[in-house]
Amino acid sequence: KEQEDAAGAYQCFTEAITKAPGYYLAYYHAGKCLFDQKAYKQAMEIFTKGIPYTPEKVQYEYACLQEAALCAVRTGEYDKAIELANSALKKNESADFVLRIIGEALIFQNKLKEAKGYLERSVEIRSIFSNNWLLGLIYYLQGDEKTADKFYQVAAQKNGKAQPYAQHTSLHYIYGDPVTVNWDTQKPVSAVKDQAYWDQYFADMLSKYGPDMYNKTGKFSDEWLGGKLLTIPE
Repeated sequence: KEQEDAAGAYQCFTEAITKAPGYYLAYYHAGKCLFDQKAYKQAMEIFTKGIPYTPEKVQYEYACLQEAALCAVRTGEYDKAIELANSALKKNESADFVLRIIGEALIFQNKLKEAKGYLERSVEIRSIFSNNWLLGLIYYLQGDEKTADKFYQVAAQKNGKAQPYAQHTSLHYIYGDPVTVNWDTQKPVSAVKDQAYWDQYFADMLSKYGPDMYNKTGKFSDEWLGGKLLTIPE
């Protein structure tokens, strides 16, 4: 997955599920591979299959529930999203992103007053781009553009991709249209990772990140390169 081969990583995680059906983290990571490609419905199916294996004694572990709920919002299944998110809240009532998911689902259902309450709780626990943007959206839809702008400005400071409400009234511009991948029916062909492969890989990465690598990856070039070299087979 660190080598940006999402299909290959997905195959590894699903193979792990085949060999150990109760391995919770394999469901989560397989679902994330699909989510990152915007295959939201397929990701939700994988996350949902992992939910029964959620560690019961680990209060803060509800990732499959949370991600399945987010996928349900993306696919327009708002009641299902709220149901899944509420199950996550039973494990942790202070789960800020879960509260934000419920808020977004309620906005789509035009239940703005109820949505505001969830988003206010979410922002109070942890202020992030999306809960501020969504809270501002509610004020915008209610005609309070001054308060809407206050939350929008916070959102914009946290994410340069923030778009004004006059142009967008949902986060579709962030998540995009759902797609379908065929990684289960058509196995991806793994690249031959010989010297030529790695020469091109590092050239592409250096071209992509350049001298600004630390700001873009959070790692210095030698640290990033060392991590990649450790993944090269002998």
